[in-house]
Amino acid sequence: MAESLLFSSAESLLGKLASSALQEASLAFGVHQDLQQMKETMALIKGVLLDAEKKNPQSSALSEWLIQITSVFSDAEDIVDDFECEGLRKHVVNTYGNCSRKVRRFFSSSNPVVYRLRMAHHIQDINTRLAKLAAQRSMFGLQVIDHDTRVDTGILGSQVCLFWGALGFLPPPKASESAIDVAIQLLHELWSRSFLSEYEEFGGDCMFKLHDLVIDLAIYIAKAFLPIRLRYISFPNGADNEDFLNTLVSRCKFLRVLHLDFSEYESLPPRIGKLKHLRLLNLGKSENLTKLPDSICKLQNLQTLILAGCIKLQKLPEGLENLISLRHLRITTKQPACPEKEIASLTSLEDLYFLCCDNFESLFRGILLPTLKRLSLCDCKSLKTVWFDAVKNLQVLVIIKCNKLELSMGLSNEILDLRLKLLVLEELPSLVTLPRWLQGSANSLQSLIIMDCMNLEELPDWLPTLNCLKLIEVVNCPNLVSFPHNMHRLINLKVIDVTGSPELWKRYRPGVGQDWHNISHVKLVCDDQSENEK
Repeated sequence: MAESLLFSSAESLLGKLASSALQEASLAFGVHQDLQQMKETMALIKGVLLDAEKKNPQSSALSEWLIQITSVFSDAEDIVDDFECEGLRKHVVNTYGNCSRKVRRFFSSSNPVVYRLRMAHHIQDINTRLAKLAAQRSMFGLQVIDHDTRVDTGILGSQVCLFWGALGFLPPPKASESAIDVAIQLLHELWSRSFLSEYEEFGGDCMFKLHDLVIDLAIYIAKAFLPIRLRYISFPNGADNEDFLNTLVSRCKFLRVLHLDFSEYESLPPRIGKLKHLRLLNLGKSENLTKLPDSICKLQNLQTLILAGCIKLQKLPEGLENLISLRHLRITTKQPACPEKEIASLTSLEDLYFLCCDNFESLFRGILLPTLKRLSLCDCKSLKTVWFDAVKNLQVLVIIKCNKLELSMGLSNEILDLRLKLLVLEELPSLVTLPRWLQGSANSLQSLIIMDCMNLEELPDWLPTLNCLKLIEVVNCPNLVSFPHNMHRLINLKVIDVTGSPELWKRYRPGVGQDWHNISHVKLVCDDQSENEK
C-alpha cells in the first residue's frame, strides 16, 4: 500500500517536472539540465515501485530503501513546489502587479540570482541521493512496471479528495479529467482490494467505511514514513494560543495542510502568506473569526479554503483572484454581496459552497464559471436569484434552506443544457413541483434527493425522461401522494426511499399497494415501516 502511494507521488512529481510552466522556470533560473536529471532518475525508481509491493514485506533492507525513497521524494516535491510557486507568483505579478511590486520582488528572497544559487545546491543534493537509490534497486530483484493497471472507475467522497490533493498523493489529471476524476480511480482501487466497506455511490458522491485493518495500517505507515519536515497539523477544537500559531507559521514553511476548524481565533497572523506550499487551509466553524489578512491571497498553491461557519467574518480577503490554484472554496461571510468577478477569475475552481451568506441576494449574473462541478447553497436567507447560465458544467447541485430562492430561476419553461449527476433539495417550503429546467440533465442525472419539503405536491409527468436515474429519495414529504404513471420507463432506477412520506408508502407498498405494479422493478425503502416488514 505504501508503495502504491509512492508510485502515485512519483507520477505526480514527474507530471510536474514535465509541465511547460516548470520547464520555462527551470530554463529561466539555469537549472534545466539538473531537473532533467532528477526526472530521469525518478522515472527509473518509479518503474519498480509497484513490483516492490509484491515483495516480502518483512525485508528490512527493502523497507529501509523505501523509507529513503520517501524522504528524497519529499525533498524533491518541496523543490518542485517551490518552482511552481515562483511561476505562479510571477504570473500573478505580471497579471495584477505594478512596478513597485516588481521592484520589491527583486530585492526579496525571490531575487533570481540568489534564488538560482540556493535552488541549484538543493537540486544537486537530491540528484546525488536519487542516483544512489536508483543504483541500489537491482539489489532487490525488482522488475520495471511502467503503469498501474489496477485502477477502475468509481466515485470519491469529497473530503478524501481534498486531503489527498493537498498532500500531493494525486497524479496529474489527463486531458479532460479533473482532480476528482483521478482521486475516484484511486478510491475505487481501495474498495476493490477490500480496504473499504459498505461502499455506496449516488451520482456525484459516495459513502463508505474504512476497514479496521486500514486504521492499523495508517498507524504503521505514520511510524515508518514520518516526514522530516512538518506538512500536516490539525489544531484541537477551541484552539486560541496565538503565540503557538505565530511560531508555527514562522517556522513550518513546508506546511501543506493546516486545520484550524472550530478555533477561537479572531484573526490570523499576516505571516500566513509566507506558507507558499500550503494547499489546504481549514477555518470552518471558527465562530469568533472576524477578519482575514489579505496575505492569504499570496498562497498561489492553495487548493482548498474552508471558511464555512465563520459567522462573524466581515468580508473575504482582498485579492481573491490571485488564488489561481484554488479548487474548493467554502464560504460564510457577512459581506453585502458576493465578490463574483474575483470568483470568476478562479480558473481552477471545481467546488463552491455558500453557507449562511445572509446578505447575498443574487449570484453569478454576467459571469461564467466553466470549471465549476459542484455548487452548494445552504441557509442563505436573502438569496433570490441564481443565474444558471454561468454554471452549465455542474455535476452536483445542493440547495438547502434557501427560502427566498426562486427555483424556476426565471427560466419559465426553458430547458437548460445541463450535466447534473446529483441534485439535493432540502427544507424548501416553496417547492411544489420540480423546475422544468431539470430536464436538461435527462442523460446524466443519477440521484434525486428531496428532503423535508413539506409543500411538495407532485413529481412532474416528465420525470421518467430522466433516464439515468438510479436513486430517488422523497423523505419527509407528507403532501406527495403519487408518482408519475410511467415510472416503468426508468429502467436504471434501483431504489426509491419514501421514509416520512406515508401516503407514498401506503400506495406503493410492495405486494399490497394499489399502484405497486408501477414501480415493482425497483426496491422501495421506508425506514418508518422497518418494524412491520420484519
